[in-house]
Amino acid sequence: MKIAIYSKPLIPSAPRGIGVYLNKIINYISIFDHENEYILYTYRSFEQDRHYPENFHVKVIPGKVGTLWLRYVLPKYLKQDKPDIFWGPSHMLPPKIKGIKYIVTFHDLGPLICPKWYVWYNALFSRLFMKKSVRNADTIISVSESTKSGLIESFKTNPSKIVCIYEGGADLRETEVTDSRSVIKKLGINNQYFLYVGAIMSNTNKNIETTVAAFETLAGRVKNVDLVLAGKAQRSDKLVELIENSKFSGRIKLTGYISEEEKICLFQNAEAFVFPTLYEGFGIPVLEAMSLGAPVICSSNSSLPEVGGDAAIYIKNERDPEELASKMKAVLKMSEEERSEIITKGYAQASKFSWEKCAEETWKVLTSVNKGEN
Repeated sequence: MKIAIYSKPLIPSAPRGIGVYLNKIINYISIFDHENEYILYTYRSFEQDRHYPENFHVKVIPGKVGTLWLRYVLPKYLKQDKPDIFWGPSHMLPPKIKGIKYIVTFHDLGPLICPKWYVWYNALFSRLFMKKSVRNADTIISVSESTKSGLIESFKTNPSKIVCIYEGGADLRETEVTDSRSVIKKLGINNQYFLYVGAIMSNTNKNIETTVAAFETLAGRVKNVDLVLAGKAQRSDKLVELIENSKFSGRIKLTGYISEEEKICLFQNAEAFVFPTLYEGFGIPVLEAMSLGAPVICSSNSSLPEVGGDAAIYIKNERDPEELASKMKAVLKMSEEERSEIITKGYAQASKFSWEKCAEETWKVLTSVNKGEN
C-alpha cells in the first residue's frame, strides 16, 4: 500500500505542536512498518537531519504558501503518484481525487470557536479548510472526545466517520537533571513559584491575563511566592505592558525562551502548573507537568477533564481570578502527604498516554481505510 502524508509541519528545525505530533508518529511507524510505502510531501526540504527506512520517501515540490500549495499544486502530483491513502495531520486536505482515500486529523476547533485568537488570515483559511476537509475525508481522527463532539456539532458529521486517538502526552525527558535548583537560580528565581509554560501573548486561549490577575490577588496575601511565565514574549504585546505595570511586577518573572533542560527543572520545582485556558483540543502541557511531578491547576472545560482525569485541581470559572487565587493558596497550604498524593496521581495519569500507542492506533487507521474498514 502507498500512503501519502502532508508533511509541512516537519519543515521547522525545531517542530512544535502538530510538527511534534507528526514526527513522533512517523518515527514510531518507521520502526515497525517496513512493508507499506510512505511518501512525505513537502514544499521545502526539512531543515533537520532525518534518517528514514527505505520505504519512506521525502518528496519536495517547491512552493511558498502551504495552504495554496496543498490545494493547487499537490493534487497534480497525487494524480501522478497514485497513493492509496492521503493523510492530512493538520485538519487540511487537498481537493478530492478519485481512487484515493482521505484521512484527516483534527487537533482542535479553535479557529471556529474564537477566530480572534489567531492571525486573521490563518483563522480564515483554517475555517475554510476545516469545512472542506470534513466533507472530503473518508475517516477523521480527533485527538479527544471533546474535539469529536465539536466536529459533530459544528459540521453535523456522522459519528461513525470519526475515530478518537489521544495524543502521546509528555514529550520531555523523565530523568532527573543534575542540580536543578542551580538552573532555577540562573533564571533569577529564588522564591517558591507558580508556573506557566508556553507562548506569552495576550488575548489567546491560554488566558494568561487571568493567571496574572490571580497571582496579584495571591501576592497581596502571601509573601515570598513568585509567578514564572516561561516562554517567548513579544515586547510590544499588551500582556507584557500589563505585567510591567503590575504592583507585583518584581515577583512576576518572564524568562524568555527556555531550553528543554530549563523546562524540566521549572516543572520539577514548581508549586503548581497554572493553566486556566479557555479551550484546548487536547492539553499536552497538563501531562508534561504531571509527568515531572508538578501539581496542575487547570480549567474544567473542553478536553481537559479527559486529560487531567482525577489528578488535576479544576477551576469552574476560568475567567475568575479569585477562584484561581484560592486554588493556588490551597496548594501552598497542602500538607506533605496531600501534595505527595496529588503528585502520585499525576504520574499515574500521565502514564496512560504514550506516543507509541498513538502511533500504533493511527497506523491501524491508515492501513485499514483502504480495505473499507474503520
